[in-house]
Amino acid sequence: MEQTAIKFTENIIEDFVTYWENGAVWMTEQWCTILDEDLSKYDYRQNSDIVGARAVCRVGLLTKHFDNGQLAWTIEFDEYGRGTKKKIPQFQKDGTFIALV
Repeated sequence: MEQTAIKFTENIIEDFVTYWENGAVWMTEQWCTILDEDLSKYDYRQNSDIVGARAVCRVGLLTKHFDNGQLAWTIEFDEYGRGTKKKIPQFQKDGTFIALV
């Protein structure tokens, strides 16, 4: 998998995309940088290979795709980086719908 370069700046939402070796999209997500004085409000990540020392949280939709391009699943995050309870359809690699429970 290859990763796109991320350049974080204060309070900016950045798109982040990773790819399968065949060039198909593997995951798409959005990260938002967080000011130090606001850390207590967010479910944030820090000190990783992806985000470095910056404090960031996921916002919006995180999607995972199979290597054939088929959408597998989606998770929705609120503006504070917390996963919502929204039920979003999931799929098998052949496109078959997985029933929501």
